[in-house]
Amino acid sequence: MSGQLNQWRRGDAITAIVIEILDIHEAILRFGGGADEPESQIMRVANQTNRQMKVGDEIKMRVIEINPLKFQYILDSDEQRRRGRIDVSI
Repeated sequence: MSGQLNQWRRGDAITAIVIEILDIHEAILRFGGGADEPESQIMRVANQTNRQMKVGDEIKMRVIEINPLKFQYILDSDEQRRRGRIDVSI
Protein backbone atom coordinates (compact mmCIF):
# COMPACT_ATOMS: atom_id res chain seq x y z
CA MET A 1 0.00 0.00 0.00
CA SER A 2 1.21 3.48 -0.71
CA GLY A 3 -1.00 6.56 -0.76
CA GLN A 4 -0.86 9.78 1.16
CA LEU A 5 0.62 9.82 4.66
CA ASN A 6 -2.62 11.13 6.16
CA GLN A 7 -4.56 8.17 4.67
CA TRP A 8 -2.55 5.47 6.44
CA ARG A 9 -4.25 3.42 9.10
CA ARG A 10 -2.93 1.22 11.82
CA GLY A 11 -1.92 -2.14 10.33
CA ASP A 12 -1.31 -0.85 6.79
CA ALA A 13 1.71 -2.40 5.06
CA ILE A 14 3.78 0.17 3.17
CA THR A 15 7.00 0.28 1.20
CA ALA A 16 9.56 3.06 1.26
CA ILE A 17 12.89 3.69 -0.44
CA VAL A 18 15.89 5.06 1.47
CA ILE A 19 16.97 8.20 -0.37
CA GLU A 20 19.44 9.68 2.14
CA ILE A 21 21.24 8.58 5.31
CA LEU A 22 21.57 11.42 7.80
CA ASP A 23 23.44 9.37 10.41
CA ILE A 24 23.33 5.87 11.87
CA HIS A 25 19.99 6.66 13.57
CA GLU A 26 18.20 8.84 10.97
CA ALA A 27 17.32 8.58 7.30
CA ILE A 28 15.09 10.18 4.67
CA LEU A 29 12.59 7.77 3.11
CA ARG A 30 10.42 8.21 0.01
CA PHE A 31 6.89 6.83 0.12
CA GLY A 32 4.26 6.42 -2.57
CA GLY A 33 6.13 6.28 -5.86
CA GLY A 34 9.14 7.48 -7.76
CA ALA A 35 10.92 10.79 -7.31
CA ASP A 36 9.06 12.37 -10.24
CA GLU A 37 5.59 11.15 -9.28
CA PRO A 38 3.28 13.76 -7.74
CA GLU A 39 2.03 11.40 -5.00
CA SER A 40 5.58 10.70 -3.82
CA GLN A 41 6.29 12.03 -0.33
CA ILE A 42 9.41 12.04 1.81
CA MET A 43 9.80 11.67 5.55
CA ARG A 44 12.68 11.87 8.00
CA VAL A 45 12.61 8.80 10.25
CA ALA A 46 14.46 7.70 13.35
CA ASN A 47 15.94 4.22 13.10
CA GLN A 48 15.74 2.68 16.57
CA THR A 49 16.91 -0.73 15.40
CA ASN A 50 20.23 -2.48 14.97
CA ARG A 51 19.56 -2.74 11.24
CA GLN A 52 21.63 -0.41 9.08
CA MET A 53 19.93 1.20 6.09
CA LYS A 54 21.66 2.01 2.82
CA VAL A 55 20.65 4.45 0.10
CA GLY A 56 18.40 2.63 -2.35
CA ASP A 57 17.16 0.02 0.16
CA GLU A 58 13.50 -0.88 -0.18
CA ILE A 59 12.02 -1.05 3.30
CA LYS A 60 8.74 -2.86 3.99
CA MET A 61 6.96 -1.64 7.09
CA ARG A 62 3.67 -1.86 8.92
CA VAL A 63 2.03 1.19 10.52
CA ILE A 64 1.73 0.43 14.23
CA GLU A 65 0.80 3.90 15.53
CA ILE A 66 -0.75 6.94 13.87
CA ASN A 67 -0.08 9.74 16.32
CA PRO A 68 2.87 9.83 16.65
CA LEU A 69 3.53 7.86 13.48
CA LYS A 70 5.47 4.63 14.17
CA PHE A 71 6.44 1.75 11.92
CA GLN A 72 7.56 -1.85 12.35
CA TYR A 73 9.84 -3.62 9.87
CA ILE A 74 8.30 -6.44 7.90
CA LEU A 75 11.20 -8.82 7.47
CA ASP A 76 11.41 -11.28 4.58
CA SER A 77 10.61 -14.88 5.51
CA ASP A 78 14.28 -16.00 5.57
CA GLU A 79 15.23 -13.26 8.00
CA GLN A 80 12.15 -13.96 10.13
CA ARG A 81 13.21 -17.59 10.51
CA ARG A 82 16.79 -16.58 11.29
CA ARG A 83 15.77 -14.03 13.92
CA GLY A 84 12.67 -15.82 15.11
CA ARG A 85 10.66 -12.59 15.47
CA ILE A 86 9.38 -9.38 13.91
CA ASP A 87 9.78 -6.93 16.73
CA VAL A 88 11.55 -3.88 15.39
CA SER A 89 10.22 -0.29 15.14
CA ILE A 90 11.66 2.74 13.40
